[in-house]
Amino acid sequence: MTDQPEQQSPGNLDDTPLTTRTQPLVAQAPTPIYTANLSFDPHAWPVDASPPPKIRGPLFGIIAFSVAVLCLIGDIVAISLASTGAYLPATVIGQTVITVTIGSFIAGVVAFVIRRGRSWGMAAAILSFVGNPLVAVVVLGLFAA
Repeated sequence: MTDQPEQQSPGNLDDTPLTTRTQPLVAQAPTPIYTANLSFDPHAWPVDASPPPKIRGPLFGIIAFSVAVLCLIGDIVAISLASTGAYLPATVIGQTVITVTIGSFIAGVVAFVIRRGRSWGMAAAILSFVGNPLVAVVVLGLFAA
């Protein structure tokens, strides 16, 4: 034997030297990946592993309704203060109630839309609209005429 490394042909795909190979190299067609497993087993497919949806409670709608009830109470207090002659506190409470009822109305509509206490949200929106002092003034003005 000689000390030179053995020559490999470009067709030799493994590390076996040509001199020790007993069978000739035969070209093989590549196996497509999609033919590896053609069987279908519906139970083998992964089940939806997402966590179960959170149960949405009606807390958001209940809070909106509670704020609407507090605004209605504030409206009654402001009207009673104005009827006794305390106009400055009645004005401050009335303006605060107007602002908060708008927020309560929006919160009630949002609670209805996102299904976080739909009935509470609907009740909060209606109560906020009716309990708004601006709407009360318009309605009372219609009955006064």
